Amino acid sequence: MHELSLAGELVVQVGALAQRESATRVVRIELALGDLSGVDREALEFVFPLAAAGSVAEGAALAVQEVSGSDLLIVAMEVE
Repeated sequence: MHELSLAGELVVQVGALAQRESATRVVRIELALGDLSGVDREALEFVFPLAAAGSVAEGAALAVQEVSGSDLLIVAMEVE
């Protein structure tokens, strides 16, 4: 299941963005998930809390919008 490694990398990227904004907590993450990305949306949503445990993204809501294409992009992020 490569979704776990993707979720781990997502947490790293979100952590870097949060640090750049001097945020201590990520509340919500909005993603655009391409229909040709090869990523299983449900699997990503399932493993994300495991990958985020102990990070600034722990407990963050994950909103995934399915789009055309092959990308997996962070569209927006709400931080505190």
